[in-house]
Amino acid sequence: MAAFSSIILAGLALGGAIYQGEAQKKAAKQAMREQQKARKQAETEAISQRRRNEMDLNRARQKSPDLLGLLEAEQKAAKAGAASTMLTGRRTGSGLGSSTLLGE
Repeated sequence: MAAFSSIILAGLALGGAIYQGEAQKKAAKQAMREQQKARKQAETEAISQRRRNEMDLNRARQKSPDLLGLLEAEQKAAKAGAASTMLTGRRTGSGLGSSTLLGE
C-alpha cells in the first residue's frame, strides 16, 4: 500500500508541475502579446509625432511676401507716371495706339 500511495503522490506532484508549467507558458504568451501591442502603439505614436514635426517645420518655412520689395517696385512705377496698372503692366512710349497685355 505504501508503494501505491507513493505512486499517487508522484503523479500528483507531476500533475502539479505540468499545470504550473502550462500556467507559466500562458502568462508568457500574454506578456508577449502585451509587449507587441505596446511596441506597435509606440511605433504609431512615433510616426504621427514625426508627421506633426514635419508639418510644423513646413509651416515655419513658408515664405512670406517681400512687402518691402513690392512697395519699392510700386514707388518706382509711380515715379515713372500713371502709364501702368497692375493689370496692364508697364507701358513704354506714348501709350497711344500701343498694345497692352489686356488688349493683345
